[in-house]
Amino acid sequence: MKTYEPIDHTADIGIRVYGLSLKELFENAAQAAFDVIAKPLKTASPHDAQTFKIQLKASNVEELLIRWLGELLSLSDWKRIIFTKFDIRNFSETQMDGAVQGFPREYFGILTEIKAVTYHELKIKKEKNRYAVQIIFDV
Repeated sequence: MKTYEPIDHTADIGIRVYGLSLKELFENAAQAAFDVIAKPLKTASPHDAQTFKIQLKASNVEELLIRWLGELLSLSDWKRIIFTKFDIRNFSETQMDGAVQGFPREYFGILTEIKAVTYHELKIKKEKNRYAVQIIFDV
């Protein structure tokens, strides 16, 4: 099963993300965001890996997704890291915690900078046996 695909959008970047669970949908959305941002240039040394714990709360699942991606983008910018692994350990529709791992930006070619994750047409839907969401990034 594909985890995400690009969608056409006039000025910004759009993706459609899939997951068999909401937890997997969130992890796939994070991976898709960082695939939009950068591509690996060279193999990273495991010694350069940095791990960060993330804990978030929100009033609903869509807000939680926006907060999750926004937190990752802010942390990536602040620490100058590209995240490559996303492990959500505890998840409900209003709170989550887990860990993310990344490497310094020098291991990557930067493709684009995402300024923000928008609420534009954001609605998580259950489609047959999977979840899907359309995400628009302001670039």
